[in-house]
Amino acid sequence: MRTEIIDTTYYLLQFLLLWECISLSQAYWIRDLSYCPRKRDVTRQRRCFKSCFDDSDCRGRYRSCLCDYDCGMSCIKRGVSCPFLTLPENGKIIYSNENKFGSRATYECDPGFVLEGSKHRNCQGDMWWGPTDSVPYCTKEVFCNRPPDINNAVNDIPSTITTFHASYSVTYTCLTGYIGNGTTKSECTFLGQWTFATLKCTPIDCGSPGILRNGFLSGERFDYPNIIAFFCNDGFELIGESTTRACQENGLWSGAMPLCRKKTCGSPPTVSYGEIIQPDRTTNETIQYICQDGYQLQGSAVLKCISYQWQPTPPICKPIICEDPQKIFNGYIKSSSNNTSLQYSIGSKLKFHCPSNLTLSGSHISKCQINGSWSPKIPKCKEPIPCSIPSLPSNARYLNLHSLNQQINDGHHLEYICGNSRRRHRIHCRRGKILPKILKCFNGCRVKNEHVIYSKTFYRHKEQVHFTCNNNSLPLLNNETIHCINGTLSKQPVCHQIPIMCTVPHTLFLLFCNRPPDINNAVNDIPSTITTFHASYSVTYTCLTGYIGNGTTRSECTFLGQWTFATLKCTPIDCGSPGILRNGFLSGERFDYPNIIAFFCNDGFELIGESTTRACQENGLWSGAMPFCRKKTCGSPSTVSYGEIIQPDRTTNETIQYICQDGYQLQGSAVLKCISYQWQPAPPICKPIICEDPQKLFNGYIKSSSNNTSLQYSIGSKVKFHCPSNLTLSGSHISKCQINGSWSSKIPKCKEPISCSIPSLPSNARYLNLHSSNQQINDGHHLEYICGNSRRRHRIHCRRGKILPKILKCFNGCRVKNEHVIYSKTFYRHKEQVHFTCNNNSLPLLNNETIHCINGTLSKQPVCHQIPIILPLLNNETIHCINGTLSKQPVCHQIPIMCTVPHTLFLRNIVNTTIPSGTLFEIGTSFSYTCIQDHQPINSSAIVECLENGKLSHHAQCIPSSCKEHPPTIPNGRTIFRSTAHDSQARYRCFPGYKLEYNNLAKLTCQYGSWLPKELPRCLPVFCANPGPLLHGQIYVVLKDERISPVPIRREFRSYIPNVHHGRTIEFECDLGYVLHGPTGLTCNHGQWMPAERPRCIIENHVQPNIIFTG
Repeated sequence: MRTEIIDTTYYLLQFLLLWECISLSQAYWIRDLSYCPRKRDVTRQRRCFKSCFDDSDCRGRYRSCLCDYDCGMSCIKRGVSCPFLTLPENGKIIYSNENKFGSRATYECDPGFVLEGSKHRNCQGDMWWGPTDSVPYCTKEVFCNRPPDINNAVNDIPSTITTFHASYSVTYTCLTGYIGNGTTKSECTFLGQWTFATLKCTPIDCGSPGILRNGFLSGERFDYPNIIAFFCNDGFELIGESTTRACQENGLWSGAMPLCRKKTCGSPPTVSYGEIIQPDRTTNETIQYICQDGYQLQGSAVLKCISYQWQPTPPICKPIICEDPQKIFNGYIKSSSNNTSLQYSIGSKLKFHCPSNLTLSGSHISKCQINGSWSPKIPKCKEPIPCSIPSLPSNARYLNLHSLNQQINDGHHLEYICGNSRRRHRIHCRRGKILPKILKCFNGCRVKNEHVIYSKTFYRHKEQVHFTCNNNSLPLLNNETIHCINGTLSKQPVCHQIPIMCTVPHTLFLLFCNRPPDINNAVNDIPSTITTFHASYSVTYTCLTGYIGNGTTRSECTFLGQWTFATLKCTPIDCGSPGILRNGFLSGERFDYPNIIAFFCNDGFELIGESTTRACQENGLWSGAMPFCRKKTCGSPSTVSYGEIIQPDRTTNETIQYICQDGYQLQGSAVLKCISYQWQPAPPICKPIICEDPQKLFNGYIKSSSNNTSLQYSIGSKVKFHCPSNLTLSGSHISKCQINGSWSSKIPKCKEPISCSIPSLPSNARYLNLHSSNQQINDGHHLEYICGNSRRRHRIHCRRGKILPKILKCFNGCRVKNEHVIYSKTFYRHKEQVHFTCNNNSLPLLNNETIHCINGTLSKQPVCHQIPIILPLLNNETIHCINGTLSKQPVCHQIPIMCTVPHTLFLRNIVNTTIPSGTLFEIGTSFSYTCIQDHQPINSSAIVECLENGKLSHHAQCIPSSCKEHPPTIPNGRTIFRSTAHDSQARYRCFPGYKLEYNNLAKLTCQYGSWLPKELPRCLPVFCANPGPLLHGQIYVVLKDERISPVPIRREFRSYIPNVHHGRTIEFECDLGYVLHGPTGLTCNHGQWMPAERPRCIIENHVQPNIIFTG
């Protein structure tokens, strides 16, 4: 028993001794680790134990002095371990030493997913996985569409890249002529969207192009690439090389400023039988010719004052003539004038006659009118059509008609009389028709009365009855209008007794005159009741009011039945000049009665007055008052959102025009006028231009880059077209809404796929990744091939049964080697220029400068000519043979090997050299070169030496300058860069809990010695939004702060807090009677709650137990 105790004690002492040795060795090893200091402020983030140097500093035999990461050398309890971590969804965790202290947990995601957060976590002494509380998670790997375009800018995406994974970034650069402002970088985020690049490229402003005296300019904007047009005021002409100036990309205006010079052309030429008018009274630069009545204009009616001359040549006024009617008339013509030229002037009269076998259809006479036409129209000669003789009324009979005649010839007539009347009536035959159609006979009146003396005993139908009363009687006034109506008097004459008197018989006035002639602008004194005018009847003429008479005013009916001639002429009263209208002009040439003069104002003025016209009145005075012209003023016009105001005519402010900015269209009236001191009509509005829904024309399905539910696509909207799996897309797979409201490319169609047969390649080419059993390429797919030993890949595409490109070509490169030539490289591609130098003491011929590789062969072989290295001395030139012996022995001296300055020196950004190109220089000597601005020598030294073998120490070349300093640092972020050479990039990453401003993946690029852009990105703190209340439950926030408590503390979450810091955790609890469905807590991870699911508190259901009732 004692022996067993001794053995147990022995083994225990051995174990303790061994443990102590291990501890001592471990402590000694740790003491050598100078990289394990305690970091400053680490106690604010986690719990750290007592600092130590070795195990002797730790109290208790179960603690050792170990490296506890950020806490540095600390007294760690032996055998400490951390809880196992929860596996991430779509990922796994690999432990280096399970969950023991110091073990490293490595997070890995499944294929198709990427890790968000730290990849590694370590088991720390406080039994917590560090270094942060942030929990990594796996998210699905996402891609972004093509980055958005920025107006007037281009990006740096190579043409070969078509897919953009998360964290891919692009850089935008403004086009030449534009100035950039804002961030130029945009990054594909893990949400599949591009961060916003604030770059705005504004055009360079060229300033005012200058002032044009006596003229104006058209154009509102003075920035690139706008063009300003120049115009001169009326009466001036533009002098200069161009009528426009353009704002150029360098900020300067093109060309020179033009000037306006006064137009002078003198008096315009006169034209016979013509007159000159000026269509626009405000300028004398245009005149118009018109011809007098009876003449027509031949040539240009309008002449302009151009280069001090009236152009074009003046017209002429030719007499108007009527065309010869004989061309369309089938009879013969007699003219009233002796006309033999068959050209008929205005007023010429013609008579038309037909042959005896034809009759005339139309007027037998015609006159040449002032417009060059005949009036009446030209008649025709037609075949005659006779008429049957119609029967007459019972009291009528034909005259001179033979009883055998039954017809009337076409164009002839017959006469007949009615009863005992002597008046003859005619009927006419017109192409088979009798005119008039109805033949009537009215009876006359035979009168007799013992108290009345009639002028005759028989009156015709409708004839007025004249009578006198016998004895001492007078007729009553109402008997004056008695007529004979078809055999009966309209009224019986009535007489009353008067003293016996004598009466002049009416039979003396049986001769009558027609109505007296009219005189222009005059009236006569004939009563309206008088219709017949007997011999000796006289009339008196009087001029109308407003006219002045000159000549005899009386005219009398003579016994010959004609009126005597009255010489009266009535001329209108002259009112004189109506006055001068300043800043205006009048329309009207005559100032006599009753003419009217209209008044007009020049541009920019309005007419003020009661009327725009004045009339010459009958009293010789002008009506109304003289108007005047006043300058138009309407104030500033109303502004229109997204619109601009232009003035179509800079000589006046009475009209303005609205135009909309790009992307907007005008709705309403574009032109407003200044009327009654107001701009009328109402201003228009500018509405956004939208593109029509492409789904109406596309037979597949469409994905939009924006959340568009209204099916109205604004400018810049992009859509992608997709076809069902059994169809292929014919056309572009993407389209963009353009500024004119149309899609950038036509809407494609989904069509049945047509595969292509794989074509054969040239002999020196082969396909890549092509299985030998494949004979066809699917529609829309492609194959790749390479030529010879080239690494360049070529593609062929199948497009609906056709291979593109149609012809497959392979061009060979050139592999060069020449013992006399030093090439810049050993292999040149097809069409690549070949650069070389000649070795030793040779120079290349100048025609070798443009040698190219053409399909495996050099276009020309490089030629070098040898510089002789042995030259005779000059005194050897006169050696002779003298009787078998040379007069002198020839002597040669050695020429040292030399180097040549290459001809291509000035193609490498070199601004100057100490030795010109093509010059030879000796071994051991050198030349130096200078680079252009922002460039540096390719070698640290800018000195090129000639080596002993006749070769240069290095090829002189200037490359873009490198950045002298490291890229600047930013707060709350770190800088990642590999080099400071030109075009090198430095990336910025924010620490956990921070994100870059504007969500950009910020980069700086070393450009010609400077890190650009100058504006550095900023890392801003990331917050999660308030998660909202939990119905029927409580929310607690978990606080982990060693200063308050060594263990996490739960406090009630305050609902009014808008944001929660990164890394903070909240937990949920339901009220009594409710159970929690969903996660028990959420963690704010880089602006998002993880997990994304929100919990709910639902009523707890109690299962009713099965109860059995027994009797």
